[in-house]
Amino acid sequence: MISAMRDGYEVYFVSDASGGLSPEAHERACQRMIQAGAILMSWFAVAAEWTPDNTAPEYQNMYPITLAHGGGVGWAVEYILANLPKSE
Repeated sequence: MISAMRDGYEVYFVSDASGGLSPEAHERACQRMIQAGAILMSWFAVAAEWTPDNTAPEYQNMYPITLAHGGGVGWAVEYILANLPKSE
């Protein structure tokens, strides 16, 4: 990643979808990338970029992932699914 930044690329990294040999190693690697200019994102921020609003065709494809891993957002999706109009 740091070499990509040296080559002029704007670099984003998904910190909660990567790991290290230990929690401390992971945190130090994240801090090094941030200090070098990389932009930290969470997996959910990436998902939000892929599906910017609920009219995006990909939006409903994210429901299973959000339900499984989305915490409070998963609860919101459960509410939405429970209150969708029933198709006849």
